[in-house]
Amino acid sequence: MKSIYVILLAVLLVAGEACSPVKVLNAEAEAGFSLARYKTFDFSIEDSILQNAPPEYNRQIELAQAEVLRQMMAVGLRQDKTNPDLLVNFGMVVEDKTQTRQTNFITDPPRYTGQRRYQWKSKEVPVGKYKAGTLSMHIIDPAQNKLLWKAEAETVIPKKSEDIQRGILQSIQALFRKLH
Repeated sequence: MKSIYVILLAVLLVAGEACSPVKVLNAEAEAGFSLARYKTFDFSIEDSILQNAPPEYNRQIELAQAEVLRQMMAVGLRQDKTNPDLLVNFGMVVEDKTQTRQTNFITDPPRYTGQRRYQWKSKEVPVGKYKAGTLSMHIIDPAQNKLLWKAEAETVIPKKSEDIQRGILQSIQALFRKLH
């Protein structure tokens, strides 16, 4: 009976991963890069950026930093603000997007217009608008000023603020799954 529960749990975890709303793009690592070779890290963000940013952006950055801190500590790294072995830099971009669909002859037939030489062409028609967010993360070796790892996570941004926070956490967790 226990084995059935273990199998069911494994299936649910795999299904949850497959249905994740976060899509990881362009994950690239330097040859031989491993977090296990490092002991400390810190964040690479300029204070001037945070001072001029809207409060909502600052809250999202703080949330992202807290999740990165949690993920880094889970693999054995600790934060060191004075002389870190690694720097973590990330940015967030939000874009307004339009969802479209392709017309076809069956669902969108031509209408008679009184002319004998009309033609019908397939085209893209808008069906909705949404916001898409991209979170990019870079891990840098500050001693060599060298990029060691980079990736981007893309997701649709929900309307509720608590869902936005959940999306940020899921994006960072997805990036860390690609990092190991």
